[in-house]
Amino acid sequence: DPVLGGDEAYARLTAAVHARGMRIMGDVTTNHTGDSHEWFMTARANPDSPEHEYFYWTEDEVGYAYWKFATTLPKLNYHSKALHARMIEGPESVIGKWLGAPYRLDGWRVDVANMTGRYLADDMTHDVARSVRKTALEQNPDALIIAEHFHDATRDLDGDGWHANMNYTAFTRPVW
Repeated sequence: DPVLGGDEAYARLTAAVHARGMRIMGDVTTNHTGDSHEWFMTARANPDSPEHEYFYWTEDEVGYAYWKFATTLPKLNYHSKALHARMIEGPESVIGKWLGAPYRLDGWRVDVANMTGRYLADDMTHDVARSVRKTALEQNPDALIIAEHFHDATRDLDGDGWHANMNYTAFTRPVW
């Protein structure tokens, strides 16, 4: 964000954090964008654009799938190979870019990870998690991927996807 100093300030921040022997994680959602995000604005304005396939489109009055009750958060559709490349696969993707030089994040906290890749009968969560982890480790072999969940995350933590989770519900319900 230019208001916060832009990319150069972000690179200086991560370098300063590392110089102090600490680690720094980014916060990302692989589940949705905002309705003012450039990908969604392009997709909505031009059904023939590559970005159009990044989202789920519906026949209802809103016209697209969104997260929970927030129509301002259109849901990403991982059937799109172009979305994979742009968001989660490789060093130039959103996931890869910020883990590489000059930023060198030490990992990601993935917002609403339990809903990523899930919509109606679709369940691509494990595929997305594996791609995120693979890209992260290619950029930084010590990277950590911490997924936010609201349920029993056991199934989503099997194998080579998310490294761990932060789970509000699984913690607070037993405590209450």
